[in-house]
Amino acid sequence: MCHQFICADPPILKVPIDERGKVNWENGRETDIDKFAIGALTGLEMAIDQVKENHTWFHDFQIRDLVTIECIGTIHSDKRGYSDMVEFRVAVQRD
Repeated sequence: MCHQFICADPPILKVPIDERGKVNWENGRETDIDKFAIGALTGLEMAIDQVKENHTWFHDFQIRDLVTIECIGTIHSDKRGYSDMVEFRVAVQRD
């Protein structure tokens, strides 16, 4: 599942974007963005599942949720053909 977000704090992020519109830390051109999407990353889905387990009121993101997403590490895969898994911490505030 792809998740889309609008930046709040800070309202603008400076991110190196390549010609395909993807983040590219080595060859991207610094671009101001105010919204972004994160695709179906296993580590992100696991972090969202953790929010669901810890908060009975949370079933899915809603408009105006304040979401903090933090990359907390990477788990290296030793299996051939498998990618490393980026680990995330997700916090959700809902008013």
